[in-house]
Amino acid sequence: MAKPAPARPDLILLPGFMCDDDLWSDILPGLADIGDCRFGDLSASGDLDQMAQTLAASLTGPTLAIGFSMGGFAARKLALLAPDLIQGLVIINSSARGDTDVRRERNRVALAAQETRTYRGISRKALSRALHPDIETNKVLIERLHAMSIRLGRQAFLNQLSIRRTDERPTLGNISCPTLVVTGDQDRLRGIEEAEELRDGIPNATLTIIPDCGHMTPVEQPAALLKAIRDWHATIA
Repeated sequence: MAKPAPARPDLILLPGFMCDDDLWSDILPGLADIGDCRFGDLSASGDLDQMAQTLAASLTGPTLAIGFSMGGFAARKLALLAPDLIQGLVIINSSARGDTDVRRERNRVALAAQETRTYRGISRKALSRALHPDIETNKVLIERLHAMSIRLGRQAFLNQLSIRRTDERPTLGNISCPTLVVTGDQDRLRGIEEAEELRDGIPNATLTIIPDCGHMTPVEQPAALLKAIRDWHATIA
């Protein structure tokens, strides 16, 4: 007698700083073959723990959490809050390190500046650094990223800029589900060393490094990212 096919999981997609659902547009059709996709909202006020609690309350069944950059922080907290429902994690271009003094000061200055400036989205100069050096002047990609920050708006910018990231490396061993860590080989915002810390700290984690890719893997190398997720999922399904 044939074994029944495993139930399709839900997929909750968690974006990075000032990214909206368009972040996932290029891989969404392929992800839909794995499970039913929905988007997690990280734009509201509150810290990462509160975000994870809200996300956990929304889960209705077995779920794969896929988090990009800041979304990777939220995805890990979600896995710790709902270990019976989170069947697997995909952490893309993220880190477990806390904020540095330099980052905290930069965020403080940016928050103060918004008191007197008109919000115009993330600067194109900053967005270019998120891309692989060979495509950092790609106007199509930069405008796509800029448009996401415009759609999310000033309040989301203030909310996300206010989030404090603490060092979570000591707690990575508490994550019990299979985990795929993905990073670009030329990520200038989150380096390979940070991805290796995630792989080494989380039990049953594997690491895939995407070649010719900067920080924005879902829009820079969507085909390679989708293949990495599908190949990994086949090993845990």
